[in-house]
Amino acid sequence: MVKYLTLFCVSFLFSYSTVVAQNGGGKPCTESCTAGCSNGWCWGKDPDASKVKNALYTDALKLKNYEEAVAPLEWLFANTPNLRKSIYQNGEKIYKALLKKEKDPQKKIALQDSILSIYGRRIHYFGERKKVLSRKGNVAYSYLITRSKEPVHYRKVYDIYDEIISTNAELSNRTAITYYIKLSALLYKLNLRREKLRKVKKEKLEEKPKLAAELANLEKVELLDNYDRAEIILDNIIAKEKGKKKAKWEKCKNGVEGILTNTVDFDCTYVIEKLADRLDNPDDLRTSKKAVKYIIGCKSHEATNCSNHPLFLKAVKNIYKAEPSIGLGVTIAKKHLQAKENDVAKEWYNKVIDIAKEKEQSKLGELYMDIASVYRVEKNKSKAREYAVLAAQSDETKIPEAYTMIGDLYMLSGKECADVNPVKNRAVYLLAYDIYQKSGDAKKMRSAREQFPSAADIHIANMKVGESVSVSCWINRKTTIRSRPE
Repeated sequence: MVKYLTLFCVSFLFSYSTVVAQNGGGKPCTESCTAGCSNGWCWGKDPDASKVKNALYTDALKLKNYEEAVAPLEWLFANTPNLRKSIYQNGEKIYKALLKKEKDPQKKIALQDSILSIYGRRIHYFGERKKVLSRKGNVAYSYLITRSKEPVHYRKVYDIYDEIISTNAELSNRTAITYYIKLSALLYKLNLRREKLRKVKKEKLEEKPKLAAELANLEKVELLDNYDRAEIILDNIIAKEKGKKKAKWEKCKNGVEGILTNTVDFDCTYVIEKLADRLDNPDDLRTSKKAVKYIIGCKSHEATNCSNHPLFLKAVKNIYKAEPSIGLGVTIAKKHLQAKENDVAKEWYNKVIDIAKEKEQSKLGELYMDIASVYRVEKNKSKAREYAVLAAQSDETKIPEAYTMIGDLYMLSGKECADVNPVKNRAVYLLAYDIYQKSGDAKKMRSAREQFPSAADIHIANMKVGESVSVSCWINRKTTIRSRPE
């Protein structure tokens, strides 16, 4: 095996660094490799010898005798590099088969380098750059990433995937996109390390050769640009796919997002500086989505949350304009509530309710409760009750919450609904009890019952237990007289 590896490496004249850096593959074809071409085969200056070598290696390949296939295949690589595309396709199969069973670390590296060099030479002689680069991207990361911890090495591996993504765009596969972002994140982390060491040791970068080499690493803006590039590709692919294929691409996108989230600590200042001006264009949907994502990911040390910045609300409104949804509308409404702009908040809630009525009625109960809560804060008890009732009618799971709110409104209306009649003066608590009973809140039922009129109150009012009694004021409801436990 040592013999075939040595022959192969010599015949290609490629060192490891050349393999990594080279993407075009091979040198310009000379007369020796253009001779004897006919019917799609280029047999070179010695067609008879070439045909014998071709027969030897293909027979060995058919028998899965991969080691025996190497020597004649290497001869063809060296003497007839443009014989036919199949020598590179089969060469890839042969060397991957040998790699699979090889145990020696150094021999494995040599085989990996040979496989990578095949991709470059195949592109050089037979084109199909996008297709071949895609195949290269499937293996390059696993072959190369652990060979060195030097930043310059990582940058060379990154450059392979940067070329793949730049060349293939939406033809890129999930493996290449994932490795591209992984490597971008790695280079960014190395950049953070360089900055940290420089600050801690207070040394000039030029005085640290290893740190100086790390200038090949990525700044935050470059990492985010790379992520945006990958996201655009993924979004376009996902929009075209269906079923299981679409699900796989969506999983890939989630994985890429996870890499970014776990790598970058966003801060409000950075996001604002980079995106504020671009958000003035409400039609730039991608920038608005980016701003929301980054702001949500902010790990701010300020007293207020990043999402409280006006930039966040502007971005969310831009997205809502293009893609109205319940979630976005509620977010906007709540932001206006935080700013004590209740009337604006209610307008947004009503917009969202219109969407829910048409597309997602299961959300109506929750939305009505949100508006009821706004009115309750404003002390508009009648409106709060109106929307709480709507919530209970729209969603039975909201019945306990809705009727508990109404019961609380009644319990807080004692002074507002006061009456000289001692029974009517406490009738709000009778109503509160009735409502709490509907909500199933036994504890609050007991509290309301303790405020019922006493037997003496009923006697003084010349009324009887079981009679009907009206509560005027804003409540305007009837209930039945009961006395509190003695």
